[in-house]
Amino acid sequence: IYNAIYYNDKRLLKKYKKRFEGVKYFIMPDYSVFGDIDKAENINRLKKSRVVALWLSCELGAVVIPNLMYASIEDMPTFCSGIENCSVLALSLKSHVRRASERNLTKAAVKYVVDTMPLKVLVVYSGCGKDETALSILKYATDNGVKIIIPENSLRERNRGRCS
Repeated sequence: IYNAIYYNDKRLLKKYKKRFEGVKYFIMPDYSVFGDIDKAENINRLKKSRVVALWLSCELGAVVIPNLMYASIEDMPTFCSGIENCSVLALSLKSHVRRASERNLTKAAVKYVVDTMPLKVLVVYSGCGKDETALSILKYATDNGVKIIIPENSLRERNRGRCS
């Protein structure tokens, strides 16, 4: 969808408008960022996410929940720039629960947004079927009054019982 917007592909944009017609809520797309790639590439991926979110909002009149993206705790101010006043964020835990280093980075990112934003709700996309796994990672948020919403999805259903 980003390329259709960037290159103003009217045919493809029309197709996306029709496909998403009537959808009122979106989570900002996740153009994944990584700690071991160039910072400029991560910022470009953040830009793509934001451009698509703006298009969904402006062209479809939809509410788009910002997706918390992070590659390192040092870059959090950059990745949170422009969403500092949000009270609702989305967060993907997909691929962030297996290794301790990833869990710790996610905990640090959650702490950062809880401490610096007026956060009230985190909508969590989790591939893990066990809510307690996600909730243990998000304990700082819940301890500080942030409501956690973990909607069902097909990946969670498939993995139910597999996650640690």
